Amino acid sequence: MAPTAGGHWFITAGRSALYLGFDQQFFPTVALRIPTGQPIRFGRGQRFQATVYAVPTDSKFQVMLGGGFAISRITDARLTAPLASVLDQRHLEDASTKAFLVLSAGWQYRAGLRWAIFGQYQYMPGSADFVISSNQHILNLGIRYVVTHAEEVVTTER
Repeated sequence: MAPTAGGHWFITAGRSALYLGFDQQFFPTVALRIPTGQPIRFGRGQRFQATVYAVPTDSKFQVMLGGGFAISRITDARLTAPLASVLDQRHLEDASTKAFLVLSAGWQYRAGLRWAIFGQYQYMPGSADFVISSNQHILNLGIRYVVTHAEEVVTTER
């Protein structure tokens, strides 16, 4: 479990939405072994994400389902073995960044014209090629603020 801080942009258009996010992750100091058997340590990571959501209702309470991708980086991974080889260092560099599929579900309650309370769950499958090889489960809870409204007018006149 790792707390995160970041910025998210939730762009809605009709019954769909685009979610763009950046998160800085703060892990407790973690010690693992990479597939070559060398021990490593790390404590920070980053996640860049783009997800497309379907929003089937246009009421105060909205349910959202979506999918997209994320790029996860472990920014401070280091080998702890004193005799680590150059090959181990290259393997660690390769295993510190990985693109993942993201599946997501969430809800939003619009409380007024500009505020919304939201919750969303995201799932990223594990990968043996990444430092964190297990599945990742992300739970976000928070408040959204509408910065600007957009109106899309479609006509056939020219």
